[in-house]
Amino acid sequence: MLLPCAVMDDFSAYLNDAIGALVYGRAGLRAQRELWATVHEEAVVKDKLVVHGVSNPGREPERVQVWRLDELQHRLAPDGPVAQFMSDQWVSSVYQQWEEVLRPQAAALLELSRNDVKIPILGDLRRLRDDVVHHRGVASTKNTGRCETVASWFAVGDRIMFDPQKAYEFGELLCESQDGYQMPQVSSAWLEACSQDERERFREAIAGLYTRSS
Repeated sequence: MLLPCAVMDDFSAYLNDAIGALVYGRAGLRAQRELWATVHEEAVVKDKLVVHGVSNPGREPERVQVWRLDELQHRLAPDGPVAQFMSDQWVSSVYQQWEEVLRPQAAALLELSRNDVKIPILGDLRRLRDDVVHHRGVASTKNTGRCETVASWFAVGDRIMFDPQKAYEFGELLCESQDGYQMPQVSSAWLEACSQDERERFREAIAGLYTRSS
């Protein structure tokens, strides 16, 4: 089934922002890993804490969040708990945007019931989301094991994990299912206005984006 162009335009814009959030979030994890890796090993002891808080003038800072220093590298790892949390939120949020906003819009424009608007890869996203929400993010036979378009992405028992590369591949597969709809790209006019050095730096940044943010 082909979605109305207006719906795909909105979905594409949403995916662009969602992928961007994942890219910058993962890049932030890498930067924090590198930052805390500079702490002298002697400081990484069991009782050493890293505390984030809210500063209140004239009062002690209010503690908001705390982790042990010797746990940080594990928590901030590319496949660690923070990356898993971001992945879970990405899958849930993108599915929610489809199910609660874009699918009803498509149904109205196509004059169909919402349940009659079916896109295989978005059905796969629902199955992944169900395992994220109801199976602690572990691929199950009941849900992820029934995927069609992305059947090879996760085996039963795998921890479902979306990094920027996988999120982009998801967007590409969605576009392919829509008769080759194109995700927004960097304007060629912008590239033409750049110097040669700027263009090369941009291309290098894009080429290394996923490896640097993982």
